[in-house]
Amino acid sequence: MLFTVVNLSQQAIPSSRSCGLLKAARYKFVLISVGEEHCFVFGPVGEFAYHANLVDSFCSTRGIPSGWVREPERIEVYDRQVRIRGGGWMYVSADESAIRMYGQSTAYGRFDREILQLLKENDSFFDRFHVEITG
Repeated sequence: MLFTVVNLSQQAIPSSRSCGLLKAARYKFVLISVGEEHCFVFGPVGEFAYHANLVDSFCSTRGIPSGWVREPERIEVYDRQVRIRGGGWMYVSADESAIRMYGQSTAYGRFDREILQLLKENDSFFDRFHVEITG
């Protein structure tokens, strides 16, 4: 299995070393499996109003065929090797070096907790944070 974090944000992830720049931020995320690769795809709420916007951007970048079912709320992926495994919200606090993941996507449902846990344990992106997964 391969685990990948895909940051679609134009801004840096808050860090306590960011010298007073961004100290906290809210993101949306979706879990997308492409064969044996499990991807944690996220972006800031201000840039990605719907979880489907994350899926659309991911599919466009990777050349994965997809199409809108209900724009802008839901996009469908046409490749049988690709599976959306739900979504949620992520709050990053630089002051506490913490990430909290919670909630669910209206379009794609609650995130697959088992895959999210494996991503957390196997991708170095999460190493500098205390990660709390609720819900």
